[in-house]
Amino acid sequence: MSALAGSDKRCIDASARELRRIPVQGSPEGVLDALTRCAPIACGLVGTMSDRDPPSVASHLLRLPPEVSDGWATTPRAHLTRMLAPLVPASPGTLISETESITGQFREELELLRRLRAAGLGEAAGYKVSAMPREAGARAHCFMTFALEDGQTFTREHRHLLARLQPAVHAALERLCVPLVASQSILAQIVEEQTIGYMCLSRSGAIVEVNERLHALVRRFLRAARVEDGRGALAQFAGRALDETRGQRSWCLEHEDGSTHVKISVHHLAKETHIIGEDLQLVIMQEIPTLQREKSLLGEAVPPMCQTPQLTAALGELDDVEQKIVVAMVTTKSQNKQIAIEMGLGLRAFEKRVQRIASKLNIHVSRGTRVRPVLMRRLMSR
Repeated sequence: MSALAGSDKRCIDASARELRRIPVQGSPEGVLDALTRCAPIACGLVGTMSDRDPPSVASHLLRLPPEVSDGWATTPRAHLTRMLAPLVPASPGTLISETESITGQFREELELLRRLRAAGLGEAAGYKVSAMPREAGARAHCFMTFALEDGQTFTREHRHLLARLQPAVHAALERLCVPLVASQSILAQIVEEQTIGYMCLSRSGAIVEVNERLHALVRRFLRAARVEDGRGALAQFAGRALDETRGQRSWCLEHEDGSTHVKISVHHLAKETHIIGEDLQLVIMQEIPTLQREKSLLGEAVPPMCQTPQLTAALGELDDVEQKIVVAMVTTKSQNKQIAIEMGLGLRAFEKRVQRIASKLNIHVSRGTRVRPVLMRRLMSR
């Protein structure tokens, strides 16, 4: 065995030992620390992507400078898809550098690469960790991206060592529940990802996971939230959201053109009930078209067709939570799961509430019939 081969083996063994020692409640940064034995890695992130929609989701940011994480967040979806596309057919353990996948005019268009260089970082690369089956025949691909130290590039030796370490990296990320849920992003257990913007925060307020919809909404409502655009804007917005929603309040922002507003709420996710490695705070942003508002007894927006004395009297029999459920059903197209989350209710508790509303409003449905459509028709007819 050559001296170089012996050095490789010692490096791989040492990194694998570090990866195996990462505890269940550990930090994904431990994975990055273990891999720096085999390559001069400065920072990176962990993410998932599907070979179908939705697009990639960054699950954990690992020592990324704020300007680089902002650059990732603001990279157009089409560009992210193109950047990461070579990882979809790649075998686990494959490392694909930016110079291989980002060339020509496309390289000139990417603001993210300029931010990497401005932050004093070297070459970047994507690293395929694993591929897992998803619903309807799709596959979810777990990946890491690395940025090297200033002026460094990935060598053939780096690729060889990282490929050999793939099983240990995969095992460590699974032990840490990263990505947060093995087959899908955290909120996909609850709602469709494209309809609601969300991000998960750790107890310390650090951003753990964020979807593309939330990035778009934050940028659209930055001015309304009185947050300056630029470096660290997403983290500042997250801090404001936590402050404004204390005591389980909702935070509403209206766009400057008056066309839409967003409702922002924060929910606690316990690790015991959501298959996650730590307790998290879930920030949800829902954009709602601004309606022609007339204040009802609920103090909410109700379509004119529903503003009748009969309905007002009927709603007066409901408690505050039931009234809000009715308003959400009448004024939005949100699914029941989505409304339940917005109100901090479990789906089963929400459905019981709907049944109780139907009973109070003398709406009778046969067994097995969905209550909401019947309730909607009755309310609209009133």
